[in-house]
Amino acid sequence: LKLLERLPQCFEVDGDLLRVKGTGSPFAFDESLGRLEDVIAAVHDGAVDFAAWAYESKKVVKFAAKGTDGLAGLRSAFVARPTVCYGLLRQHHPLNPSVAVFALLTWIPDGVSPLLRGAVNAHRAVVRDIFAPVHVDITAEDPAALGEDVVQQAFHHFVTHTSV
Repeated sequence: LKLLERLPQCFEVDGDLLRVKGTGSPFAFDESLGRLEDVIAAVHDGAVDFAAWAYESKKVVKFAAKGTDGLAGLRSAFVARPTVCYGLLRQHHPLNPSVAVFALLTWIPDGVSPLLRGAVNAHRAVVRDIFAPVHVDITAEDPAALGEDVVQQAFHHFVTHTSV
């Protein structure tokens, strides 16, 4: 299902803004650089293996990057920005490579204001629903927490606690 069909009660289209409703702190995705639905579909379909969005303000999140260089590319997109970012990462299931698994990574770098941190906490559950399916959810406040070993351990935990 398309995003607006899957979660119709969550959105209101306003020009280039896709306003997200139903959170204690309303916010919007600025789609001027790419439609949210199209970018998410590109990750889910395997055309790219990551996409990132960054906060422009505490109420506006904007598409920032996408690519085919996996976690390394996503990590580069995150650390290049001094603000909170969300990333959707596609990887192959460790035990069944024909199955894709997805991670939501949230980057909260040093120096982020308490107001933005609060907004992120209010928005994260809705973002997870928007990016669904999400099998692994990781929040990082320093680049080491975005290491390959950390992400693989999270996917391993998912694999050992679910069945395909």
